[in-house]
Amino acid sequence: NISGQSQIKSSAYRAIRNALADSLPPIAPYLDDILPKSTKPTLAKISPSHLSLLLIDSTPLFFTPDRNAPYVPTLKLLHKYPLLLPRVTVDKGA
Repeated sequence: NISGQSQIKSSAYRAIRNALADSLPPIAPYLDDILPKSTKPTLAKISPSHLSLLLIDSTPLFFTPDRNAPYVPTLKLLHKYPLLLPRVTVDKGA
């Protein structure tokens, strides 16, 4: 249940872009492709879980569980850019 949507101001959008570049260093080469400067991003809030979604052209790209938590890429974005998160290998014998 989306409780509200609002457009993000350009200063807040710059802050989000900088926070993403700091928290996810592998995103730097793809940042302009994922979050173009010319688009109008939207922040959607989901009511019961207090989750916030960052939408670009009505596509959720990042979410955050609360205001102070860092943004996390959605599964759709990770499928498109799999190198955003570090790779983890598991021992075959385990």
